[in-house]
Amino acid sequence: MPSMTREGPLDLVRQHPEIAVDLVRDAAGIPLPGRVDASLAPTDMSAVVPVQYLADMVVLISDAAGRST
Repeated sequence: MPSMTREGPLDLVRQHPEIAVDLVRDAAGIPLPGRVDASLAPTDMSAVVPVQYLADMVVLISDAAGRST
């Protein structure tokens, strides 16, 4: 069952996907190019084999040229 502890941060990122860029850079310590964009992406992560992976949220981070990083 969804809880505020789980849904609160997800809702925040849904409303402001650019927060994911700060989390990747600051919390995870992963370097990214200086200028990147963030947008929500499909959450279905199914593979060709009959296994389905679903995410609560997917944020696509791309550079100024639109390339995923």
